[in-house]
Amino acid sequence: MSEQGRLSEGNEHLLSAEAKSSVEHKGAPKSHEDLKHHEVSHGNNEQLETHRSTIEQHAITATETAHLGVENEQPKNTHPLIASLQLKTTAWTRQMTRTRKRLRAPDRAFSRVIHSPIVDKPSELIGKTIARPQGMLWGSVIAFIGTSALLWATNYYGYQFNYLLVILLFLGGSLLGLAIEGLTYALRKNKQ
Repeated sequence: MSEQGRLSEGNEHLLSAEAKSSVEHKGAPKSHEDLKHHEVSHGNNEQLETHRSTIEQHAITATETAHLGVENEQPKNTHPLIASLQLKTTAWTRQMTRTRKRLRAPDRAFSRVIHSPIVDKPSELIGKTIARPQGMLWGSVIAFIGTSALLWATNYYGYQFNYLLVILLFLGGSLLGLAIEGLTYALRKNKQ
């Protein structure tokens, strides 16, 4: 068998030392023999295509590797921070203490009364419902003026004082205050 036959069969190790030295490995092959040696050392086109198709079948695309990285990531903080009632209460107490240290003595005492649980809880409940500050203010003002006028009229003309009118005046003033608050809100929103 000739050297070329052995090369074509892929038996590179059977080449003699002369044949190996005659083939230059620098750059592209220059002759037909060099081309055969190049195919043996690097594989012929059919082998290259076979290897390329195998690699393409087993290759993972960039999007697949991105998904794999997201799925395999472990969260850094394995213990979730749960804000319990005790933690919230402690934080609120510390904040109130820090704020009260900056207040003057009368304001500090007033803050303690206003923010005590006995006053704070009902105030929050009422503030979240229909008892809006504007409505309470207008209801109180109308009830005070109306009750004063009614008390004067009953004493002057000798009528009996009706306590139901105090409650009705307060409710009417509250509705008036809510209407004024709604109108001012609507006008401000239209200007902006």
